[in-house]
Amino acid sequence: LLQQRITKSFRKTARFASLSALIALLASGVSSATAAVTWTGAGADNNWSTAGNFVPAAPIFFDDLVFSGNTRLNNTNDLPNLYNSISFSSGAGPFVLSGLDIGLGVGGITNNSSSLQTIAFTPSIPGFLGGIIIVDSQTWNAASGDLLINTDVTLSGIPAGVLTITG
Repeated sequence: LLQQRITKSFRKTARFASLSALIALLASGVSSATAAVTWTGAGADNNWSTAGNFVPAAPIFFDDLVFSGNTRLNNTNDLPNLYNSISFSSGAGPFVLSGLDIGLGVGGITNNSSSLQTIAFTPSIPGFLGGIIIVDSQTWNAASGDLLINTDVTLSGIPAGVLTITG
């Protein structure tokens, strides 16, 4: 039992350290061109890293994530990365995004679909850090349908960012 606690504690600390490093990298002014990757759900499972689930490829740092269509609506982030934005296309089904927590850049979250979109990432350290770690000022916009944010949200930008919620 003690070994399990130590192992879980180490995993949480390691994930915290990697996310902290991502936040520091973004705050240092390092920029990267973002690319849009679109969820197709055509892979063999519901994981973000699985070939075929995103086109043109699985998401990497600073990508804009676009969720469209009605395939594999309950999917799992297994890539603890920093992304620029999350958006849901017009006509997208009711997605449920779960799995590892993420850092989210200036692009924010936008729902262009009339469907309810749910974001339920698992925080690295519940109540302290994780779920969605906001690393820059941004807007979350329920433009056409509702957004259900069912996870911890941490404002962590340097300097502190502003979260605007509209829609």
